[in-house]
Amino acid sequence: MIYDHIDRFPLYRFGNAAAQAFEFLKTLTPDTPDATYEIVGRDVYAMVQSYETEAEPSPILEAHRKFIDIQYCMAGAEYIAVAPLDESTVKTPYDAGRDVAFYRAQKMMTLCAMTPGRFVLLFPTDEHFAKFAAEEPCRIKKAVVKLRADLF
Repeated sequence: MIYDHIDRFPLYRFGNAAAQAFEFLKTLTPDTPDATYEIVGRDVYAMVQSYETEAEPSPILEAHRKFIDIQYCMAGAEYIAVAPLDESTVKTPYDAGRDVAFYRAQKMMTLCAMTPGRFVLLFPTDEHFAKFAAEEPCRIKKAVVKLRADLF
């Protein structure tokens, strides 16, 4: 996991595909329409979405094998809970077609406070869940970039 502000992304030595993803994220505003945007075909793409955060979201975490997630906040605030995959209990086994497995919540998780400009980069070794209200439930606008892990 990498948790930081988008202004500091140039400090990281990411590969070309990740750099393209971050350059795309920098163009987004809270007025960007909710949709899926191809950055590098289906190898790197972004899903811009809006939703209401929840005071007590379902504590089911997810993890991916083929794709890295870059979650980026444009408006609102939420917590994203992150935990190491190797300490988890499987709830729903991995589905290769959807590139996702689901896990039961752990006792110890890291909460990343997502406010405008913040991103969290989640590797296949990180399980996570979002929609967790930071203070009060609110409307959030975010992008989730799916970056093929072997391109990172």
